[in-house]
Parts: sequence; structure tokens; C-alpha cells
Amino acid sequence: MFWTIYFLSSFILVYLISNLFSKRIKLFLFVVLLTILISPSTVELGSASFAPATFVFVYDLFLERNLSFRSLRVLVLTIPINLIITFIFIKIKKIFF
Repeated sequence: MFWTIYFLSSFILVYLISNLFSKRIKLFLFVVLLTILISPSTVELGSASFAPATFVFVYDLFLERNLSFRSLRVLVLTIPINLIITFIFIKIKKIFF
């Protein structure tokens, strides 16, 4: 239930933010921001519970005083993959439509 509410609120927030920018960068900004907000990471090492990676990083940094980039590894993988998929989608759309 938490993930459903979080996903919908993140989607609405990113949509509203991306509408403030020009059409040329709107899709890329939408993809990057949604990826940053939605990508899950484990809360603790060996734990089965997941939380958004950026919030896990901020929690580790400020509350546990532990600078660990372990939670951001997910973003290092998902942001480039999503941008490549978006770029391919745009190229295919220009060719056929």
C-alpha cells in the first residue's frame, strides 16, 4: 500500500515539475526525476525491506552519520538505462510518426 501511494504522489510531483520546462527537455527531466524518486534500495544490508534509494541515502547520511553510497548504486544503473530507453523511444517515434 505504501509503494502505491508513494508511486502515485511521486508521479504527480514529477509531472508537475516537468511541465514547468520546455517540451524539448520535458521527457528527459520526467524520466530522470521519476527514476531518482522511485528506485528502490534495501534499508539495511541483508534486509528484505525496501525504501526509495534517495531517502535511504539521506537517512544514512544524517541520522546514522554514515556516508555510504551503497544505496545509490541502484541509481547509477537505472538512470543511464532509462535514459537510453527514452532516447531509443524518441528516435523510433521520430522515424515512424
